[in-house]
Amino acid sequence: MKRKIQNVAIVSLSSGIAGEPSVQFEVDIGLRRLREYGLNVRFMPHAMKGIDYVKAHPEKRAEDLLAAFRDPDIDMILCASGGDDTYRLLPALFDHGELAEAVTDKVFLGFSDTTINHLMLHKVGLRTFYGQAFLPDICEIALAAGRTRNFVILDILLHFFVAPSINRAFQFDSVLLCPILDDLIRTETLMAFAAVHQRIGKSADMAGCFPGS
Repeated sequence: MKRKIQNVAIVSLSSGIAGEPSVQFEVDIGLRRLREYGLNVRFMPHAMKGIDYVKAHPEKRAEDLLAAFRDPDIDMILCASGGDDTYRLLPALFDHGELAEAVTDKVFLGFSDTTINHLMLHKVGLRTFYGQAFLPDICEIALAAGRTRNFVILDILLHFFVAPSINRAFQFDSVLLCPILDDLIRTETLMAFAAVHQRIGKSADMAGCFPGS
């Protein structure tokens, strides 16, 4: 069975930066870039609510992710950006098996804080793709690179899922990171990983305040 990527849903599972007015010119560039691939792109209901709203409502972020997986018309879920607190989605996704019940076989793409979401999805049996996020890669790299085609992982994904001669099982196995043992992916592990990620982010922010140090 082949799956062609046609409809892409963008979610904000960490930061709500994509919804800020100051970056809308970048968002427009990214949308244009994706549409050049012939893709239909839509934002999930809370993805563009802005930094303050998204930070205050992790349950709405989780709601968007679950809705995207449940929607049979969506082929690919693309994360808007990284951040530092996607671990706060855990109760809304795991307390009553919500993610396990909702997850369907779709492409999921993102990186940085989204690593936590990859681990969550691995825990419920979905293989995912560790790669670009919408705002930092598709929007900003497109802005820097003009019309050049240096979106390697996205190109690979789209060509894999469009090419008629490629076996679907090979598609997944050929681009995934090595599987992580299930018994290492527990809630405590996810929380610890998230805490380390937060500290790295805060250290980077502090260093940015003292460029001469």
